[in-house]
Amino acid sequence: MSGVATAVIGGAVIGGYVQKEAAEDAADAQIQTSEAGIASQEAAAAAAAERAAPFVELGTGAAGDLQNFLADPTQQLGEINPLVSFLRDQGFESIQETAAAQATGGWRYS
Repeated sequence: MSGVATAVIGGAVIGGYVQKEAAEDAADAQIQTSEAGIASQEAAAAAAAERAAPFVELGTGAAGDLQNFLADPTQQLGEINPLVSFLRDQGFESIQETAAAQATGGWRYS
């Protein structure tokens, strides 16, 4: 083998080794970057869950109240708004007064 051929082969071997090392370094850098990105996303998700926790608890507690309200809306309406309770009571009193007046032969509402 001539000196030129040896130099070419030797250069190719050395170049291949350098390229292999560079590729391994690049792969390691990509792995580290990916792991850092995953850790960052996990931290952001945990922080978001922590910030949302009070609202999740509020919604969970309110779900039972809402279900009870939908089952019988008139039962808890007065608790939600006292004005509704007052108006409902006034309406019932008016109905009772009208019925009493009609039963005694008093004035009639038509």
